[in-house]
Amino acid sequence: MPISMTVGVGLFFVGVLGVMALLFASGAAQKSRQFEVLGQLWSGKLGVGRRRLVRTAFLLAGSGAVLCFAGVAGMDAERAARCHDHCIASGYHEGKIGPSQERSKSGRFVACVCQSPDRPPLELRADAVGK
Repeated sequence: MPISMTVGVGLFFVGVLGVMALLFASGAAQKSRQFEVLGQLWSGKLGVGRRRLVRTAFLLAGSGAVLCFAGVAGMDAERAARCHDHCIASGYHEGKIGPSQERSKSGRFVACVCQSPDRPPLELRADAVGK
């Protein structure tokens, strides 16, 4: 797992837990009051310090989500590159990631599909290619 994904998950949970802690500490234990209290926190009616904390917590949660998705995108790009390199090394013209042709619920997997005009396509488990 890439470090950006690990840091992103950590930041996201710290931010979400911070928002929840501020909500409950400000009297929003009842579901019906949570948006009202969140509005009061955001506007600063419950204090400037709490306003800064809630904004920081939302910033942490958003930044964490972005970093987490960046880590996932990096892992996907690495897997696609491994697939392409494996297919070229095996004598195919192209390799790409896609769904498996096996469509049963028990047999579905992310496939590395090697294609060439003069050969039948080759389908491998994408996670097992190049490791």
